[in-house]
Amino acid sequence: MNIIEKILDFEEFPNKNWHRKAFISSFVILVFILLMEIFKIRSFQNFEKSITGWFSGKYGHPMMTLGEGFLNDMMTIAAKFFDTKPMAIFAVILAIGLIYFKKYLQAFWMVYIVASGGVIGIILKKIVQRPRPLHHLVADDGFSFPSGHALASTLLIWSVIIVILPLIKRGLVKELIRYLLILIWGCILFSRLYFGAHYIGDVIGGVSLAFTWIFLNLLVWVQIFRKIS
Repeated sequence: MNIIEKILDFEEFPNKNWHRKAFISSFVILVFILLMEIFKIRSFQNFEKSITGWFSGKYGHPMMTLGEGFLNDMMTIAAKFFDTKPMAIFAVILAIGLIYFKKYLQAFWMVYIVASGGVIGIILKKIVQRPRPLHHLVADDGFSFPSGHALASTLLIWSVIIVILPLIKRGLVKELIRYLLILIWGCILFSRLYFGAHYIGDVIGGVSLAFTWIFLNLLVWVQIFRKIS
């Protein structure tokens, strides 16, 4: 069994084919959302606008500043410090740490998956060219689909959960880190809707694109390492 297969079969996922099913599921969701956006399906757009309207009615039009209450502070931190550029920096820092511990494959994986997935997201934004919601913050410029925050955070955080956490032997530490990462990830996704930066489809599109790219690469890497090992 090569190193990629060991990663794919770690104890948290007893189903041997979980990664294949995860790829298929995320790809189907991505294609569905993409078709809804490209062909501007009215019923789906109305659904998105209703979600955006609910957030606007519930939270108004919050500003990305600290000192405006606990929730707004949490969302501001999630939006500012977990943007695409900080995520890229985190990936490089993690890679350096992995290289220090001689985990070269995992180090390459972190940089490769975040960088390449980010490039795909940029290309997709330019192809779809979806405008952002009407009352989005000035700081949130560029096109809306897919959400860069959702894409980058999913690429980084779930790569850590799937590829790096299995390296940690202490079960309690592993669980605490996993739940903390998932909490941070959830806050990042919520912040995109809270600040009106994206429609719900943009966020789902970013997440599904990230998962599709992660699991596609895991599947491909398994085949590569089977041939060379």
